[in-house]
Amino acid sequence: MLNCEISAIENDRFLGSKQIADSFMSTCILKGNGTLIYSHTQDTEEQCHGVCNGGNPGMATAGMGDLLTGIVGALLAQGMTEQQAATYAVCAHAEAGDRVAREYGQRGMIASDLLQPLRAIINLL
Repeated sequence: MLNCEISAIENDRFLGSKQIADSFMSTCILKGNGTLIYSHTQDTEEQCHGVCNGGNPGMATAGMGDLLTGIVGALLAQGMTEQQAATYAVCAHAEAGDRVAREYGQRGMIASDLLQPLRAIINLL
């Protein structure tokens, strides 16, 4: 998306997320250790909405990003703004992953393991 090496983004994740948000005039979720949520608003003022320190290395498996994207889409469909949907989705996703890790451990975690805790978390919103 930025036509650069992954290492360049990892060296400055804040700048990378800002550049993505600015390039696409959107909200960027940059997953990883300290997931970033960066938004570009309609009046061209960009904002970093936060860093989510939840989640764990067990979540670095196939399908976790797809699950997060689905949560964002569902929250958008329910009328949340991009920033709200991104923030709630990232936090709920991370909390679900942490609950699974506490109960079963991080090894062998797959995206579908998060569905039951996600349901409980999302219903509290």
